[in-house]
Amino acid sequence: MSGIFRAIGSLVVCIAAFLGSAPFAIAKMQFTAVPIPSSACGDRCPLVIQAEGQITREAAGDFVAFAKQVSDQGRLINVVLIHSPGGSVIGSMMLGETFRILGTTVVVARVSRRGGLFSGPPVDGRTGRTIPPGALTNATCNSACVYAVMGGRKRIIPVDSRMGVHRMQSEESFGFDPVSSRAVSNRRTGSDNEVTALKRYTKYMGVDPRLIDLAESVPHEDIRVLSADQIRGFRLGQPRLQ
Repeated sequence: MSGIFRAIGSLVVCIAAFLGSAPFAIAKMQFTAVPIPSSACGDRCPLVIQAEGQITREAAGDFVAFAKQVSDQGRLINVVLIHSPGGSVIGSMMLGETFRILGTTVVVARVSRRGGLFSGPPVDGRTGRTIPPGALTNATCNSACVYAVMGGRKRIIPVDSRMGVHRMQSEESFGFDPVSSRAVSNRRTGSDNEVTALKRYTKYMGVDPRLIDLAESVPHEDIRVLSADQIRGFRLGQPRLQ
């Protein structure tokens, strides 16, 4: 068994369900095929897969099934645009491993549409203007999403896109209390074994595992947006395809 699968296996044993950065319900990750914006190819532009929403444990399987379906059109290239608040750490690692096996280039960007799944229509940070539908624009990848991006054979993080990290947190359910009419649960941070397994995964993907130390130093209620220097220093990605 490879080191990466051992790392994932360790997390599966140790973690019940890791949560993303958002405290409210967010649509599970959806995959759509979008053309690369260009006037040169018209309606025959190559297609890429756009991934948006919260990453679940089913995300890797959903991605493979969708890619097989779209590849029949003959225009799909091996590029994924991702825009996500996070989600399941295990699901993100599995999605990242799928990207690596397939040799996928992962870009933290999105093709604009009239309304986003969790952040509304995109706005140009410099001008304040709404970006028109169909344009390639910046995206956000927070929390466990970062671990999915790590799996990309090439990882592109444009300067206007945002990557954010924080400490892992899990929620264990203990059932329902009929007296208070509330669900009983407990939240906890990652154990030493869980953090070690995540570091092994990170190193396997070619990213500096010290990124996990930084993430674990940030309370789960907060988010640390990585600077361009940190993204480069941790070998997380580059701003453009080279």
